[in-house]
Amino acid sequence: MVSRICRRFCYKSALSIAHADKMCDQTHLTDKPDDFQELSKFPFLSVHSPHFDTIANVKKMMHQFPFVVRDSILRTDPEMRGVVERYDELCYYTGPERDLYPGPVLMDCYTALESPEKLTCDRLKMATMLSWAFEHAGTSTIIVDDVMDESVERWKKPTWHTLPQVGMRVALDVNLIRMGAFAILRRYLNNHPNYKHFHNLLAEIIHQTSLGQALDVATSGLFRKTRDISLLSFDGFYAITKYKADFIIYTAPILSAIYLAELDPNLYFDSVRLFRSFSIYRQAQNDMWDAFGHYANYGKVSSDIANGQCTWITSMVLIHGSEKQKELLQENYGRAEISCRNVCYRIFEELDVLGKYVELKEDLVRSCAERISEVSHPGFARMINTLLEHYVVQEDFLL
Repeated sequence: MVSRICRRFCYKSALSIAHADKMCDQTHLTDKPDDFQELSKFPFLSVHSPHFDTIANVKKMMHQFPFVVRDSILRTDPEMRGVVERYDELCYYTGPERDLYPGPVLMDCYTALESPEKLTCDRLKMATMLSWAFEHAGTSTIIVDDVMDESVERWKKPTWHTLPQVGMRVALDVNLIRMGAFAILRRYLNNHPNYKHFHNLLAEIIHQTSLGQALDVATSGLFRKTRDISLLSFDGFYAITKYKADFIIYTAPILSAIYLAELDPNLYFDSVRLFRSFSIYRQAQNDMWDAFGHYANYGKVSSDIANGQCTWITSMVLIHGSEKQKELLQENYGRAEISCRNVCYRIFEELDVLGKYVELKEDLVRSCAERISEVSHPGFARMINTLLEHYVVQEDFLL
């Protein structure tokens, strides 16, 4: 039987604030020009060292989170006091104590691309604030996902919309946190020569992920209604991934890092097929965590099978499964009964889904090696290697 898979938390995007030494405890709300000076004194944080782009970058994000909350909503009008207090609660409940997605990717890419002499405190602070603007947009997506999936728990605590003081007001909260992302952008990056590109990328994150969520919900709902197994195909999985995950994780952060370093954006577009492969792998990884992840590490209860969602795993059944296995999936997938779920897991085991996931990972490693050998820009080659090391090689499963 396939072993249950544990999510491994090490220095990677899944770092929580607890693994970042509780940097918020060391932060005071004063805008000092040397916000990052203390962090820069650590001997292991030399630029472009293996640890600089991981532990240090997440620490920088956590160090700045109180400023993000403070500056992402209007605080000058006394009549808004109740709204502000609720917003603060929302941010601290959904913000730091969780997995991080686009922010660490942006920070890792920027520190790999930028020349060492330009990695000043001011530039790192801009990168950090842009990372949190993107994370705010990502948080709004996660909140909506939990509502649509009727999830009651995430990150080992009740989902935001299930709290007694929230309920249907969650719709307003999603709008507030999205607008907070734009407020951060205006406050900290308005004077950057590529500000308009950052603004467009943030808007497009919200646009693309909203389309992806709508497609995801429509696909799963239609499957439960019609039992049309073709809805669970790789084409369907890729379409959902393209909108829901690709732009927010492997398009906007990489382009933003390029714009922050004031480099040619064609660096990204010349390698777009490789980054699409990163997105497919990342979504496949997420689907594997949902299906096989230990609650102690994953922090939520699996929902994809019961909801009938189109995933990388279902696409593997349609590609490699026998007619009998496809019939069983069609009959049992998208149902909440434990017996139906067990049938699905038996199919996944028979097809060695885990082995196919390992093959997907190996293919991506080979593609990265080929692309690195072709890239002339040393910083961009270093960036691809950083993404490979941090989000593919190190971020894996324990069996």
